[in-house]
Amino acid sequence: MGAYVRHEGGFTAARTRGSLRWTGLALIAALLLCVGLSLAPSRASAADSVYVDYPPQGGVFNGPPYDYMGRAFPDVFPLPPVYLPQVTGAVQAETSPGVYGGPICKGGTLGMCGIYHWRTVLDTFGEDWKASDSETVVNPGANSFADGNYRVRVGQASGIGLDPLWAENYFHVDSTEPTTAIDLGPNLYNNNAAATMHFEFSGTDPVVNNYASGIDYFNCKLDNGPWDHCTAPGGSAPYTYDLIASEGAHTLYVRAVDKANNEDASPAEHSWIIDETPPDITINKPLNKDRYLLHNGPNPIFSCVDPLAGSPPGASGIASCTATPINDEDLGPHYFTVTAIDKAGNTSQKTVAYTIDPPDYGDFVMESHPLAYYRFNEALGSDVMVDSSGNGHNGIYQNGIALQRDGATNCERRPHPPRVCELAHPAENKAAYFPARDGHGYVNGITAPTTAYTMEAWVKPRDGANMMVMSHGGGGQLFISGGNLAFRQVQDTIYSNGAVPPGVWSHVAATWNGSVTRLYVNGILVASSTTANKPPSGTATFYIGYGEMAPWFHGDMDEAAYYSTALSQHRIFDRWKVGVAKDNPSLVAGNSPFNTEGPATDPDSPKNGGLYAPGKTPHADFDCHDPDDLPGDSDIASCTATVDGNPILSGDPLPDSPGVHTFVVTAIDEGGNTYVHTHTYTVKTFKDLFNTDGPVAYYRLGDGPGPVMADSSGNGRNGEYKNAQDSGPLGISGDGDHARNFFGTSGYGFVNGIAAPRFQSTIEAWVKPLGDPDPVSTDFVGGSNPAGWSVQNIWNPGGTAGVSDNVLYADGASFGTNATFGSGRTVNFVANIPAEPYSHAGFGADYNNPPWAMFSVKGDGRLYARTSNGVDPAVETDLGTGYLGSNHRYTIDWHADRLVYYVDGDPVAVHAVSFGPVQMRPLISNYSAGGASVAVDWLRLSPYANRNQSIVGHGDGGEIYIKDGYFVYRRMDTSVTSSVAVRPGEWQQVVGTWDGVDIRIYVDGVEAGKVESTKRPSSVSTFYVGYGELAPWFNGSIDEVAYYPVALNTNRVFQHWLADPPPDDLNAATNGVQPDDVSDIHPTPGAGGGTDPSGTSDEPKSDDPGSSDPGSGDPDNPTSDDPSTDDPSGDPGEGADDGTVEPIYEKSDKPKAAANRSKAAKAKKRRAAVRKCKKISKKSKRKACLKRARSI
Repeated sequence: MGAYVRHEGGFTAARTRGSLRWTGLALIAALLLCVGLSLAPSRASAADSVYVDYPPQGGVFNGPPYDYMGRAFPDVFPLPPVYLPQVTGAVQAETSPGVYGGPICKGGTLGMCGIYHWRTVLDTFGEDWKASDSETVVNPGANSFADGNYRVRVGQASGIGLDPLWAENYFHVDSTEPTTAIDLGPNLYNNNAAATMHFEFSGTDPVVNNYASGIDYFNCKLDNGPWDHCTAPGGSAPYTYDLIASEGAHTLYVRAVDKANNEDASPAEHSWIIDETPPDITINKPLNKDRYLLHNGPNPIFSCVDPLAGSPPGASGIASCTATPINDEDLGPHYFTVTAIDKAGNTSQKTVAYTIDPPDYGDFVMESHPLAYYRFNEALGSDVMVDSSGNGHNGIYQNGIALQRDGATNCERRPHPPRVCELAHPAENKAAYFPARDGHGYVNGITAPTTAYTMEAWVKPRDGANMMVMSHGGGGQLFISGGNLAFRQVQDTIYSNGAVPPGVWSHVAATWNGSVTRLYVNGILVASSTTANKPPSGTATFYIGYGEMAPWFHGDMDEAAYYSTALSQHRIFDRWKVGVAKDNPSLVAGNSPFNTEGPATDPDSPKNGGLYAPGKTPHADFDCHDPDDLPGDSDIASCTATVDGNPILSGDPLPDSPGVHTFVVTAIDEGGNTYVHTHTYTVKTFKDLFNTDGPVAYYRLGDGPGPVMADSSGNGRNGEYKNAQDSGPLGISGDGDHARNFFGTSGYGFVNGIAAPRFQSTIEAWVKPLGDPDPVSTDFVGGSNPAGWSVQNIWNPGGTAGVSDNVLYADGASFGTNATFGSGRTVNFVANIPAEPYSHAGFGADYNNPPWAMFSVKGDGRLYARTSNGVDPAVETDLGTGYLGSNHRYTIDWHADRLVYYVDGDPVAVHAVSFGPVQMRPLISNYSAGGASVAVDWLRLSPYANRNQSIVGHGDGGEIYIKDGYFVYRRMDTSVTSSVAVRPGEWQQVVGTWDGVDIRIYVDGVEAGKVESTKRPSSVSTFYVGYGELAPWFNGSIDEVAYYPVALNTNRVFQHWLADPPPDDLNAATNGVQPDDVSDIHPTPGAGGGTDPSGTSDEPKSDDPGSSDPGSGDPDNPTSDDPSTDDPSGDPGEGADDGTVEPIYEKSDKPKAAANRSKAAKAKKRRAAVRKCKKISKKSKRKACLKRARSI
């Protein structure tokens, strides 16, 4: 507030009051002389007498000031000055910059007219004045101020002619709202709530009447919060403001406030979203672990949503939602990933795994519309080559094509295709086998395509010879040359380096598109030619397996197709990859959602459809596996099984009650994938078990002394016994049935009029051949040493060895033969080996030095199987002490590359040692004289020398016989010899099978040889037991002869053996050992190990007896091309000891010699049993044993 003094002339009072007032003023004049200065404001000059206190100098208002206040004082000098006790003034507007005033008020005082004009009379000396007390003049101005610059000007007139005193203050009126702008703010979308949001504001205060007070500060409000200063008053541009906000959708409201305190009624606002939450992704297709067929992947369905989050809730929205393409071209698991990005930059990904599985191969071929399509899936024995294209181009099989072979494509193979085949679930499909000569298929009347064509097939050549695949007259010829694929298109022939190896399936194809020929092996282009411009023409015969460029196809063929278009390489490669489909590893193993490829299991025991006899069921044998398994790191989480609903562990015995049993294995992997696999097996009586597979005839040979050889198959093919034979001992079945004894000179059984199965067959028998004793073999009868045996005393002068009371004893000495033998023989003996160090029994080249193979007690008092060839380190197997001190049957098999040791028929050791051409002799040794002796009841060297003999035969249909100590199976003009030696005096199962392609021989449930044989028998002839065409009469016992019109597979042969293992009182039992447990004991030649019946051979058969295995074929209606080939009533007659045939005796004229031989055999057996009984120490057991033995 300031005071201004102006002395201007012409100011006069508008009106006066009475004389008292003036008198009063005169009286106080003197006082003013004294106190005037002291009462004046310090900032006023002494001459000031008028002061404007309100509005203040420079005041800014957003409307007219509320009131006008001031003070008036007379001057103190000179005396007596007298000023009128009144002030008058006005508020004057600035009419132009720097010029104040207004219209001249009518009747007003010059210079005082304004917006508001007043006069104030001071009642007392020094009184303050204000407008509310003013006495207005006649014509006051308006009390409504427009925006602009103003001054309040007041004056006090002098009553004695002095100049008026003036005071004035300037002030401003600004009632106009400013405007607000937010010049800078955060981006609309942000993804960090911790970040500082920076703002810059500006405002505009409109100029009205040349005045605007200007921006003072800004008020802000965040969302629905309170208003507050966000800049300090008195600031200047740029106005800035920073804040931190939580996740959500936000708006900052900003109002500018001017210096007149006007506030923008329409705030500026800035909205933004802080979005820290990633988008949500939904995948509707494919779902995780979905499976689709090749080329039929899904059209993906997915969506992306940005969820509301924060407070206030907000979402930036989806900026992009993209996905990886579906790969339905490659088999196996794949990722499908959707990526979502919101507008704040948050990214989400969601991934599922799906799998592309192989389609049904036949359906896949049909998509290309073949002209002709041959799947070779006809029934066994069919001569119609069926066209599966739907075009009716059926053909004819010629010259012994074997059907019902295992197919080429994995998904159509049984019993257990890969699990990836489950989606398409194609039916089983078979292949055809073409013999080495003449076999083929043909179709007449197919018109050759003239613009393009394709030939394709799956082939598995039997050998590396040149051979045709297919041909069509003067058109295409697909063939194998030099082991590689070749092709001729009319006159253009191309050869490739595309190998088609024997023994494995290969996909081969050739295309011609009108000018270019291309060759493919397993989907890969291996050759092409651009010179094949001449098209085929005419209608000609289409051949499978035959043509002009090479000999007949030899081997297996499947899925042969002929098209009138040139298939693309893509499509041909698809053929191959579908055909070889397999279970692939998951994308991620273990506990992961991407573990898509589940576990599997196929129990080794029981086999699906397995047949077992009571008391002869194997132990459960199962495990689980997964394509994600790694060495030492299985993906299997659990592998459990039940049988008939009851839990069972692998290794536990299977229930053996008669009837059907259900065995279920459940496998769960770490990814939660589950696989349940079910096998059923049946427990049947021995007879029912053998009859399950529909034998042509089944002879148990347990008939009494009469002539009838009863057929137990139910087919009524009873036969007749002849000559030197008789009812024999208890058989191997364990059901009380007896075997039949044949005495090697003339005895046999026969059945007339059996037609040989034409397409498959099996002949099976159990035999205990006797043959001619080897000179080394001895029962140590009596009390003298047998011929050829001698004592060697090389350790103890007092040691002895010799025979006493039908037992050989070695006490401190060695006992052995002068005769020697080489590999391929078996030493078999019953001995009591004491727990005395350096007691030995076995064979060797010398009495004291290797090479040798022994059951030996070492210095630790334990029994060992010991082998040394004198060059390599010795091999030993610790057998413990359980066998010592009592009788046991010991066996050592001498193979060219190993020694196999048995105790009581159980394999106990296999030593991979080779002795070479060295000759050995049996040796029984004991080191310490006077102690416990090694006692041997008998010792036999097998095979027995010089005893070839027939077992069973049916002309060209097949014959099993013994030659040079080995089993032989002959069918038509082809024979296969077993790799397993005959064990004279012991029961052995021998089986010969023919599957239309190969003959196989099995010994004791294990395949022991295989040879190709494709010729078909066509005879109706005599079936013989104990006799055949290629060897003399059988000498020994035969049991359980069965003849089937199908080829029993490896599993079934083993199941028959498992049902029949000889009981302990006949000879060694195997105690249910599975064939893979003895694979090193009876190996296939050249295999370096055994054949595993639980696996698949190169031509595996289904183990499901209810389907094609082994019940295929038609045993009741065999086709006979030449029924007169064999004499259906042929009778070999009786023969001499050398096997020569002599005239037939009538039943009533059997020579007494035969009966005498039978009695002698029984007597010998009785004496041997008595000798064994006498060695039993316990009296009651010895007495019972003798009673049984003397009844023989």
